[in-house]
Amino acid sequence: MIGNQYIAFILLQCAVIISSRYNDPNCGWADKTYRAVGDWAVDAGSSANWNVAEPKGLMHDTNVQSCEYAVDIHGLKPNKVYYWKVTVGDSWEVHWGCVGLGGPDCQFSTPTGSVRLKIVGSFAYPLTAETIGATTNPSTSSSNPPPGYAPGK
Repeated sequence: MIGNQYIAFILLQCAVIISSRYNDPNCGWADKTYRAVGDWAVDAGSSANWNVAEPKGLMHDTNVQSCEYAVDIHGLKPNKVYYWKVTVGDSWEVHWGCVGLGGPDCQFSTPTGSVRLKIVGSFAYPLTAETIGATTNPSTSSSNPPPGYAPGK
């Protein structure tokens, strides 16, 4: 009987460890949500653009690189230019743009209508966008807004 309880305890502990999120001390705001926000949300099926609590923009730890978070966005208009940032903690208090904290919006375009938006949440916090479903996944982020562009924040 004690053997079965011990096995159950070990399995429970393993499940807790696997489902726990490791808080890397080099990752800033590891206990907060990271969200991609921008003018892409309505085209992806949301009700509003630039929503700091955008459900479709919720980023997840990729476990590929330390402190890297990503979200896949689908349903976009192919080849349309979109603008985006990453908010931390579901508010505009902390947001990252193409050139750092509070920086200008990044832009991306995708020929397939799907994109993976990423941030590495340590030190420089670079934002990148990768096309999903293409033969190659070039980085398409940029901080060059067109003349007359005014962000939607």
